[in-house]
Amino acid sequence: MILVGLLYLFIFVQDQIPFKPKEEFEVKLNYAFKQRPPSEHTTFRYDAQTKDHENQNSSSILPYLILNLKVVKTSSNEVKL
Repeated sequence: MILVGLLYLFIFVQDQIPFKPKEEFEVKLNYAFKQRPPSEHTTFRYDAQTKDHENQNSSSILPYLILNLKVVKTSSNEVKL
């Protein structure tokens, strides 16, 4: 019973990390669909199953997400990398 109580304290009673204000950063999302690059016919994978092999060699369209994050303003107590 004590173990359950301690587990509850560690999981559910933790301080929430505050979000950064939206004035301090910019996020730009770019959604795109691109053609799957052609596979190399000079390599052969022994562990690939037939279905996986067909999916990797198809020329289908794949969704791409490009995320650009720009930090506009930093606080004085943040660490610079």
